[in-house]
Amino acid sequence: MKRSVIGFLAAWALTLTAAGAVTIDDWIKDLRDGDNTARVRARQMLPRKSSEAVPKLLPLLASENAEAYWAAFRVLEDFCNAVSVPGREAERAEVTAHIMTLVAPEQPAAMKERGLRLLPLVVPEGYDVGPIAALLQDPELQEKARAALQDIGTPEATAALCAALPQSQPEFQCALLHALAMLKSDTCVPAALELTKSDDASVRAAAARALSWTGNPVYIPVLRAVRAQAEGATAFEATDALLRLADAMVRAGGNWDAAMAVYREVLTTDQDIVHRCGAIAGLGRFGDERVLDDILAAVTGPEGQDLEPAALRAFEELRGTAASQGLLDVYPQASPELQLNLLGIFGRKQDPKSLEVLSEAALSEDQALHEAALNALGDSALPGALEPVLAEVRKGTREERAAVANLERLARAYRAQNQTEGAGKAFLELYRAAESEEMRNEAIEGIKQFPTPDAFEVVMETMSEEERLAMPVGAMAGIAKALLDSDRKEEANTLIDALLPRIKTGQEAQEAIHMLAAGGSGSEWAHRLGFVNTWWLAGPFPWSSSDAFTKTNVGEPAVDLNATYGSGDKTVAWTRHETSDAAGGVNLAGIFGMIDNVCAYAFTRIEVAEGTDAILKAGSDDGIKIWVNGEAVHENNVDRPMAIDEDQAPARLKAGRNDILVEATQGAGGWNFCLRLTTADGGVLAFAPAE
Repeated sequence: MKRSVIGFLAAWALTLTAAGAVTIDDWIKDLRDGDNTARVRARQMLPRKSSEAVPKLLPLLASENAEAYWAAFRVLEDFCNAVSVPGREAERAEVTAHIMTLVAPEQPAAMKERGLRLLPLVVPEGYDVGPIAALLQDPELQEKARAALQDIGTPEATAALCAALPQSQPEFQCALLHALAMLKSDTCVPAALELTKSDDASVRAAAARALSWTGNPVYIPVLRAVRAQAEGATAFEATDALLRLADAMVRAGGNWDAAMAVYREVLTTDQDIVHRCGAIAGLGRFGDERVLDDILAAVTGPEGQDLEPAALRAFEELRGTAASQGLLDVYPQASPELQLNLLGIFGRKQDPKSLEVLSEAALSEDQALHEAALNALGDSALPGALEPVLAEVRKGTREERAAVANLERLARAYRAQNQTEGAGKAFLELYRAAESEEMRNEAIEGIKQFPTPDAFEVVMETMSEEERLAMPVGAMAGIAKALLDSDRKEEANTLIDALLPRIKTGQEAQEAIHMLAAGGSGSEWAHRLGFVNTWWLAGPFPWSSSDAFTKTNVGEPAVDLNATYGSGDKTVAWTRHETSDAAGGVNLAGIFGMIDNVCAYAFTRIEVAEGTDAILKAGSDDGIKIWVNGEAVHENNVDRPMAIDEDQAPARLKAGRNDILVEATQGAGGWNFCLRLTTADGGVLAFAPAE
């Protein structure tokens, strides 16, 4: 495909070369008279040209060929958008001047309409919009001119809309006022204020809307007067303006009491459900516990059922402990339907004060109330919410599935809030009640993240052997660590004894190390996980990558721990080293220094009860060679960072004492190694250091 495109472009380039340079006039001719292929090509190329193409495109807008007209219009749109970016101000003004000619008095109506569609894309601030403003007096085009000026939105456009108010008919005055309400210009406030006295009710309502955005309480009496005179549709708009003014007052700050008074006024005096709901919304969005009585009175009064959805949203939005307490006070006197919904709000607000109400409702014999309370407890993330939810889970009734879903939500909420104890217990119970493999896996991850001592009972008493074997190593190690932290060492060791045979991979060993060694003895866990952590070290010796493992420095593979060796101008002897790293890592750079192009040796003796096949699993930075009882079993001349169990070498260990010698090389940077001994099937090998 790429070759065909390249071939096409090459052929096109040759054609252009043969025909001479293609000019703007050529592209415009293709746009006007060409076939579809030529028109598409012109449509793509013209926007890349300079703005001098714009005046040449304008005549095409009058074309009777619809394809030519639309192609030209789209190209002009592209030009308008392209120049309306910072840095192209001069071009923008030039393009604006060209497009503005489309709305000149002598132009036909169709051309003016097209100009009014393009001008909002390009007219900059500070540009004279007089030609557009003139069309505000044209009955056929005034609405399109108004929309264009509103979209342009510059101070000049706003002033033009405002100036057109006095001489316009009432219907168009309303449209102009709605545009000014959207533009929110202080300069037009006096004109809107004057029109609140209009003889036309629709104009008065529109003028009220044009004042509402200001949030100025001085206009409350004005908007009240407009509302008092309004009827029918204008009454709806006038009340809406008053509510909008209250909203703006609160957002502007400093007039909270006055705004609350407006909401209460509309709630108690208006007959329109939409407005009463709007007033309730304002009370909930901006109010506090003091508005609860107002909302409750409305809900329990005439048409209260229609107001209940708005009231519930308002209750949900009320913030603060006093508001939460107020809702709890409302609950006993609320209707059964309202109580059900309040329970959900209590759960989502997560206020500890609501726990008693939720727990009591969860015991209700009313099924709807019972289920609503349990669902709310599942959302609440309250520490005391777990027991009522668990009680339902343990019933094993037909509602158990919903109860498990609540338990899952509660566990997730505890996790999100890092509630260690609650999350650990919730995920444990979720594991026991899991209805799917996906849920079980989520529970296991939760147990790993929040292990608790209680998990031991679940693992040992409620899980089958098969289930325990299926649990990830990290989860079991986490539980063991939690038991150790709780000074339950015997139970911890029981779990660890069951865990160790499970560790078969470096990743599993790493997970166990991460959980067990946190805050504990690294060397102890290193040995229990099969890492060798006691060594005799000798070095450093000069080394290069090309040498690999060909040079003999300490008489290897034979080792005499009493011997000394020459290394450059220094004498090297064997020194004992015990690593405290939980992964058995020996930091040679920390022992011998940050030096390059050297090697060192590590020697250890271990004892096993009986002869066995084993696997030596090594990690190193950089290369490594291993001898077992004088026999080379592995070598890897490599430049790399260390990773647990990266290299694996089979070896035969004899009953009793076995000698292991390691040569670790260093090119540059980090320098370390680790060695872990496992059984032939990958399990942790039981061995002891031999002196």
